[in-house]
Formats: sequence, C-alpha cells, structure tokens
Amino acid sequence: MSPLFPNKTVVFLLGILFLLTAACGGSAPESAPPEVISEPAGDQPAATEVPPTQAAPVDEPLGGSPDNPIPFAETLLTPDWEVQVLEVQRSDKAHEDADMEYVFVHLRVKYVGTEASAYVYGKMFRGTGSANEIYKATSFIDVTAPDPELEADLASGGEAEGWVAIQARKDEAGLMLVLWPYVSYENNTAMFSEATPKWFLSLNQ
Repeated sequence: MSPLFPNKTVVFLLGILFLLTAACGGSAPESAPPEVISEPAGDQPAATEVPPTQAAPVDEPLGGSPDNPIPFAETLLTPDWEVQVLEVQRSDKAHEDADMEYVFVHLRVKYVGTEASAYVYGKMFRGTGSANEIYKATSFIDVTAPDPELEADLASGGEAEGWVAIQARKDEAGLMLVLWPYVSYENNTAMFSEATPKWFLSLNQ
C-alpha cells in the first residue's frame, strides 16, 4: 500500500525549491533618492536688476536757454559775439505800464564773426525773468540809456562798452539779459527772425 504523504526528503527539497523561486522572482527594493545638499548663500551679493540704458541728454551750450544762463560777469561766447555784463541798475524812470520797469545794463561787447563788420546797438538786447516772457526791445522813445549808450559799428575783432535799456516786470526774480542777434542790417533797419538763436545772461549778482 502506497504511503499517503511523500517522504521527508522530498518535502524538504520541495521547500528549498520554493524558497529559491521566491527569491529570484521578487523585485529588489527601490533605493532612496540621493539627498540634495544646498550650498549656503554665504556673502554672495544679491542679484540686482539692471535698468534699461537711457540715451544721454544732448549737451546744451551754456547761455543757450533761460534754464542755463551765463552767470553774472562771465563772458558769453557765440559764433559772432562776446558779451559780458559789467553792471546792472534798476531805473526809476516811469514806465507806461505800471506793472513794468526799465533796467539798465552796462556791457562789454566784442564782434568775433567772419563778416567785415557788424553793428551793435540796444535793440539786440531784451529782458526776461521768472515770468518766462521775453519782453520787447526798448527804443529811445521809451527811455534813454545812461551815457555812453552802446552803439557801434565794429570790425571783426573790435569791441565796445556801453549801456542798454531793457524792460521787465517790477521786482521780477531771475532777471536775465537776452541777446537776440539780427539776421541782417540794411538801410538802418535790423531784420530779426524767431529762428535766430537767442542767448541768455544772468543779471543776478
């Protein structure tokens, strides 16, 4: 009669085979991801945002605008003229407009242009100030400047000194002398143009 169960040797061998099969068929455990180590910030400077490049402002010549006048007693240099303020006097002469006054300015002027000669006189000069208005030129009908009045026909390189009269609002701050050269001078008449560059000299001492 055959035994109901296999012998112990067969059972032992079957158990070893089962263990080997399980060991080979199982999956290996997953390895842990490597640890990431952050470097300390230390003393490294923080990143800064670089602003967009801006175009450099166009250089404006000294005296070329009321925002950049020639300082008092310094010499204005233009392609045709050298002008220096020597003295300033407020006038006590009556003005037809009660809100305005006359101002007398003593100047030294030199012609440095390329023409054979040029005429300089009071109508080339005007007044302006903090009101941002260039006032009209004066004439001998309005007021007479002190002696010697600036008026001369200058050869290139020639110079002259004299007084001119300008007008401004009473007690106006930031008073300036405006040099407005004429375009041409014919038949005792000076021709001016708005396109002609104007030059500004401070009258504040």
